[in-house]
Amino acid sequence: MRARDVRIGELYVVEVPHRLPARAARLRAGEWELWRLRGCRFRAVVTALDTTARPATVEALRVTRHSVTRVDLTAEQAACLGLPDGRYHLLGMIFDNDGHPIELPDLEPLRASVRWLYPLAEHRPPGTHRDIDFHPAL
Repeated sequence: MRARDVRIGELYVVEVPHRLPARAARLRAGEWELWRLRGCRFRAVVTALDTTARPATVEALRVTRHSVTRVDLTAEQAACLGLPDGRYHLLGMIFDNDGHPIELPDLEPLRASVRWLYPLAEHRPPGTHRDIDFHPAL
């Protein structure tokens, strides 16, 4: 896709290449995540476009699901539990009555090359990338 065709706020299919350029020494915040997503396909909403970068990049949000959640305790809750003054949080999983973990939605910000974007309606070959929206292991 070309930068001039990208629309802010629209949903696109992102296909991260199987091999990324070897620029590990210059990786910016958020780009390490792309190494984990190599060879994957997912949907993301574009929130910003940077045409000054070479190649042009977008910032996007990907909806993910997690079973782990974090709850920050108030000072009153910590006192009721008999904890000394301080800041505390609970980190763990939420289960339903049947013992199954509940998946909670989350937004994952990322930066990707414009070249990796495809319109949602465009048919893509199914065997080239792993679709992690429907088969999440990441």
